[in-house]
Amino acid sequence: MPAASPASSCILPRTTKHFLAKFPAGTWRPGDCVITNDPWLATGHLPDITAVTPIFHRDRLVGFAGCIAHSPDVGGALWSADCREVFEEGIRIPPTRLLREGVRNEELVELFLSNVRVPNQVMGDLEAQLTSNQVCASRVAEFLEDAGLADLQGLGRALHARADRAMRLAIGAVPDGTYRSSIEADGFDEAITRIQCAVTVSGERMVIDFAGTSPQIDRGINCVLNYTHAYSVYPVKCALDPFTPRNEGSYRAIEVLAPEGSILNPRFPAPCSARQLTGHLLAGAIYKALADVLPDKVIAECGGAPTMRALFSGLDRNGDRFSQILFASGGMGACPHRDGLPTTAFPTNAGAGSIEAFESVAPLVVWRKQLRPDSGGAGRYRGGLGQEAVIEVRAPEPLRLSLLSDRRDHPASGVLGGASGGAAEISMSDGTRPHPKSRTMIAPGTRLVMRYAGGGGYGPPSQRDAAALAADLRDGYVTEGAAQRHYGRG
Repeated sequence: MPAASPASSCILPRTTKHFLAKFPAGTWRPGDCVITNDPWLATGHLPDITAVTPIFHRDRLVGFAGCIAHSPDVGGALWSADCREVFEEGIRIPPTRLLREGVRNEELVELFLSNVRVPNQVMGDLEAQLTSNQVCASRVAEFLEDAGLADLQGLGRALHARADRAMRLAIGAVPDGTYRSSIEADGFDEAITRIQCAVTVSGERMVIDFAGTSPQIDRGINCVLNYTHAYSVYPVKCALDPFTPRNEGSYRAIEVLAPEGSILNPRFPAPCSARQLTGHLLAGAIYKALADVLPDKVIAECGGAPTMRALFSGLDRNGDRFSQILFASGGMGACPHRDGLPTTAFPTNAGAGSIEAFESVAPLVVWRKQLRPDSGGAGRYRGGLGQEAVIEVRAPEPLRLSLLSDRRDHPASGVLGGASGGAAEISMSDGTRPHPKSRTMIAPGTRLVMRYAGGGGYGPPSQRDAAALAADLRDGYVTEGAAQRHYGRG
């Protein structure tokens, strides 16, 4: 699974700098590849593997090709939220050479694959990462040769400077001041997550400070500072400067602060496998803080932030191990000019993929995957609809199910008078309701019902266009009863 854009564009440069601290530039050779999944050095949890390959041109190191992918298994507790320490969550790989001048580090591969349940899947994904890096490195070298350039330094400086200037101009157009917000999420059991956000604009600089946010907890929803930074600066980029191509220069004017020991900057060895359940909240907190001063640039909270995931693991019909994640999304928050997009992820960009492909590699049948009427928050512009997915287990024996979800008790809120979207719900066909952040067993023949949250609305529902509401009723997005309750008309 390719990593979401905030991770790739905001964190990959940071991880590469950690690689260079351990392996100085003069020690790299053509054909090398260094990997890590250390949460504090990379993207915040062990399932993401970062791989970086040097780019050489005319026998000189001119840059790096890198990618991040979510591995199907890294050992430990699979992808779960209920571990007490990072050590339980899987094997942690420090920055290590996987390839040295094209020769594979077989001892590292053996160690890694000995700790995972689906070694063929894991190695296949890792090989895909290596190949993608090699193709990138080759194409960049070809580009430099065709362009008659010795290296990328001049081009890189120009692109970074252009992106930096564009962002500074965009920040400079925001009135100076400090803008605050506070949001809550389900957290873990009685430990509710509270995000305190203060956005300070001073000239062409912005500081986002999360002082007062909940302390770290002994469950895997802690969000390391790398991830906190990425999921703070990315929504600012989307709101203020959406069209300039992203690079590290885009974020130089933005500083992100979070107290050490908080849920947004936990101390090692805090568990953090489900860090997205906290990190994906940050866009909503930042947009809520800026809503009054930038009403034409922010959107309401998204039902797909945090994402809701179900990971199935066990034996298939042939007795072979498998590990498969259902990627799907709730509704996007409404914006100043249109309704929220249904079943669309933000701030992550993870796609859903093909249900046919999903069923072909796992003993699972998806009986239903459809929009949820009335799940979009009411407003001048309606929040995007969530969806309902029904998945039946067809394995010969019980499977392990890991659930990662939020928005059950704290649905996505509206903005500037908009209403909240529909809450997330998870149930089994036998009537039980599993813990939304749990590992459990699911028996053959059982159907898991996942109802994804809707996005928040934008602006007062009384201002919704009559023709838009009529279209909602006609298309089944809003029922007659909900139209009467939320809009006073039907």
